[in-house]
Amino acid sequence: MFLKKHLVLILKNSLIKNLIVLLLILSAFKTFGQGVGYLDYISYKTHCGNGNTSQYTNYANDKVGFDTMLDTNNSCTTIHSTGTVLANSSAGINGGITTRWGSDYYAIEYNGFFIPEFSGVYTFQVKSDDGSDVIIDGIKIASDYGGHGAGTWRSGTINVTAGTVYDFKARYQEWADTDGDGLGDNFEVDDDNDGVLDSMDAFPLDPSEWADSDLDGIGDNADTDIGNDGFPDEELVVSGILTPNSSGSERFWKVINLEKYPINRVAVFDKNGLPVFSTSNYQNNWSGTFKNSPLPGGSYYYIIKKGNGEMAEEGWLYITY
Repeated sequence: MFLKKHLVLILKNSLIKNLIVLLLILSAFKTFGQGVGYLDYISYKTHCGNGNTSQYTNYANDKVGFDTMLDTNNSCTTIHSTGTVLANSSAGINGGITTRWGSDYYAIEYNGFFIPEFSGVYTFQVKSDDGSDVIIDGIKIASDYGGHGAGTWRSGTINVTAGTVYDFKARYQEWADTDGDGLGDNFEVDDDNDGVLDSMDAFPLDPSEWADSDLDGIGDNADTDIGNDGFPDEELVVSGILTPNSSGSERFWKVINLEKYPINRVAVFDKNGLPVFSTSNYQNNWSGTFKNSPLPGGSYYYIIKKGNGEMAEEGWLYITY
């Protein structure tokens, strides 16, 4: 049980009522306006530390949901650390950078009290990347529940009496921060920190992938068949058959992936070793002709030089009608 032993705020009124700002995001300082004090904190590991949602939802969607998420009777919620922080410090209520157990699946709860110097209506504002709320004397005053980036201020007011002690609680939870840069995934524009914006990244949570040219669900860096033609991209695949009179794909002699070797040289010979076809930078457009006449059906020997110093590809091609 926490002892509320620290004076957090003495609120000073003015012509304009004080605005109490709780900026519960990881990358910014919070400001309480006037007044400096301390807060006790509890740092939780949530969702079993791995995103488990069997005991509660991924986001705190309301006060009861937040209470459930931070209930250590749930085995997926454990207390990581406790302590005291300055209310106006970067270790304070700006997401607990120095107190969280990790960059994902955690929550920070801050407890204290404040004493207003003057009676009146005071406004609390909060915004956060994922769920947060501010609770005064057990009553929710302001909240920014759910999964989202830190985009919109949420406000709430309370009518306080001068000299009265008010219990204060602020809570913040983070579902996921894939790249560990301190910005939750909902606030991020580049979740995996690979330099490609999520809006343009086919794999926004995978730093090793960002494109999927053939839309097969496999990133181009890992895909061995980016063209999705059924043949490995780095392998030269030479067709062993040519059917000039057909309407199928074999009506031209195909050498798959030869375009990767633009200075290639291709030659085909008959059984007597006489050349019947030769060209540079072959375009998969030979239909088995010699001097504009169809070659007889049968076996022909080919030699393919890639032009990159590698060993030539050699083998047999069969022409059939």
